[in-house]
This record gives sequence, structure tokens and C-alpha cells, in this order.
Amino acid sequence: METAGRTCWRSMSTTTPSACCWGISILLGNGNGTFHAPLTVATLHGADAIAVADMNGDGKPDLVFASDYHTVNVMLGNGNGTFQSERMFLSGLPVGAAVADFNGDSKLDVVAVNEEQPLSVLLGKGDGTLQPQ
Repeated sequence: METAGRTCWRSMSTTTPSACCWGISILLGNGNGTFHAPLTVATLHGADAIAVADMNGDGKPDLVFASDYHTVNVMLGNGNGTFQSERMFLSGLPVGAAVADFNGDSKLDVVAVNEEQPLSVLLGKGDGTLQPQ
């Protein structure tokens, strides 16, 4: 994602569980092809298929990811590499997720690919929350 001509979000990966938690590692770009040391954002459960999108329209990147806890999770960004607590939305057992405006209402939605059922569509409310279709 570009901010003032500088790459801010460059790479993300899930980390293995430690004794207490799961997390997502975020590498903020320095603008010269190098990165700051990774920031780890703690999550309640494992994160797969991470997407970055502005789910609440505040111009700050948010994290959306499939969780191994039968949910799609949203973490609203604070704009400085930190995130608010995750919000969880039921979605079968998601193994993948994609973000787009699927119903044409100008609000970002999430589609999840699930192990137990074909797809779950979660419609965005424009405030960072989702509702099942």
C-alpha cells in the first residue's frame, strides 16, 4: 500500500504459535527497498489467507484473515502499524478469504472458502463489521 509515495505494507506472514498466542508479522517498508524489523500483531487463533483492505473507510489499512476458529476476523488499523482487537465473524472453517465489493453497495465484503461448505459471503457494513448474506 502506498502512503505519501512510500511503501508502508510490504509483506505479511503468519507465525507459529508461541506459548501464549498466534500472530501476524508485518514488515513496514523504509521506502528504499528495505524493511523495519517485523512487528508481530497478536491474534487469538491461527491466521490464514491474510488480506489488507480499508474495511471501515477511514483510509487506514485493516487486516482481514481466515481463522482456524471457524471465523473470518477483522482487525481495524490505527494507521501506524498497530491494530485494534480482532472482531470475529462466523464462517464455516475458512481456509481462504478475499475482499471486494461483491454486491455493489460501495462497502467491502468478504468471501471465504471453507473446508466444510463451498463458500461463505460476509457482507460489509462499512464500519469494519460483517454480516452473513
